[in-house]
This record gives sequence, C-alpha cells and structure tokens, in this order.
Amino acid sequence: MCRSAQPHPAFSQGLPAQVSLPKLCDAFRFDVMSTIDIIGYIAASLTTLSFLPQALACVRTGRTDGLSLPMYAIFSAGVALWFAYGVAVGSWPVILANLVTLAFALVILALIIRNRHRHVSSRDRVRSIVVGD
Repeated sequence: MCRSAQPHPAFSQGLPAQVSLPKLCDAFRFDVMSTIDIIGYIAASLTTLSFLPQALACVRTGRTDGLSLPMYAIFSAGVALWFAYGVAVGSWPVILANLVTLAFALVILALIIRNRHRHVSSRDRVRSIVVGD
C-alpha cells in the first residue's frame, strides 16, 4: 500500500524507461488511509452489522427454532478461519470484522445448542410420562 510521502529512489533521476506497477505505487506513497482500506472497513462494518439484528433477537427472545445448527457451526468455523487469515496477513478490516462477527455467531450458536438440549430434554420427559420409560 502507498504509505510514505517520500518518492521511491528510482524516481530521483527521472522516470525510468520501464516502470512496473508496484514500483510506481512505491514512488507515490502517502500517509493517509488508502481507498482500498476504506472500502474494506465499510464492507466489514456492513457485513458484521448485518448479524446484529439476529443476535439481538435470539438473546431477547431466547428462540432459535428456525435456525440451523449445522449452518451456524460451519459458518462460525469459516469466520474463525477468516479471522486467522486476517491476523496472518495483517489486515485490520478482516481481523476486526471477523472477530465481531465470530462473537455474534458464537452467541447464536450457543443459544441454538442450549435450546436444542432443552427441547430434547422436554421431549424425553414427555415421552417417559406417556410411554412409561
């Protein structure tokens, strides 16, 4: 990314005959956040915030009957890997977005598991009363 206001040494004597794109980018470094970073932060914010209504609804109502346990388990694993990838490449938009999304997804996943356990327990209790197990 272009980060420094200092020109690349290759450009101190004028423009060379053949300039590759990375060298050209290095020649015009700036200390401001790049457009790519801004797009990344906006995209990360939107996708992360999209999980907030579902997480809040699950926490408020405690209901998760329409949610898929396998989907949230696989999704949470994928988000955890995206977080690890962000850490490995040092991408703050990827790190922050996936850390927050993982927290929301794990809350929902925990509620799904808790509610499935309660549902099975209730069903077993009813079955034992009716059948006499």
